[in-house]
Amino acid sequence: MAKLAHWLLTLDLALWLGASTYFSLFAAPALFAGLDVDTAGRAVGLLFPTFFRLCAVLAPLGWLLAAWAYRAAPGLAPVRRARVVSHVLFAVGSVIAWVNAFVLLPMIQGIEQRMGPVSHASPAMLRQFGMVHGISMLLDLAMILCAALAALCIVWRDARREMAR
Repeated sequence: MAKLAHWLLTLDLALWLGASTYFSLFAAPALFAGLDVDTAGRAVGLLFPTFFRLCAVLAPLGWLLAAWAYRAAPGLAPVRRARVVSHVLFAVGSVIAWVNAFVLLPMIQGIEQRMGPVSHASPAMLRQFGMVHGISMLLDLAMILCAALAALCIVWRDARREMAR
């Protein structure tokens, strides 16, 4: 059962970190580099709600899977520290994912509805959009960092367990 939990946790982390990295660091910049700002904005507006909701599921699911996988961990102090740190990272990542999906995304969508096409938006609307969008982007980068560090904690924990055998 512990191997299944570990496999599912690894799959969850790969999906969470992979999707976050791909959409945030590659897909969105490529869209804005290759399309005019209004078309790219519409495309991102269609993709990112699904992405944010996916992260809002994967982050807490990873937290539950980590708890399940760690249940059988030996009592080594470094392993316990890795468990605590990874739980904190999953918790912070989960909160960030939920804030982005269910607080900031609706705010951004509301601003976009009032603003209309970016190329015709007033400077005041662009500032308002930029502020909320910037906060969302910073939180998204923090979430990617949480996922990456949680993955490293799990790898480190597994290496320490193997060394102890």
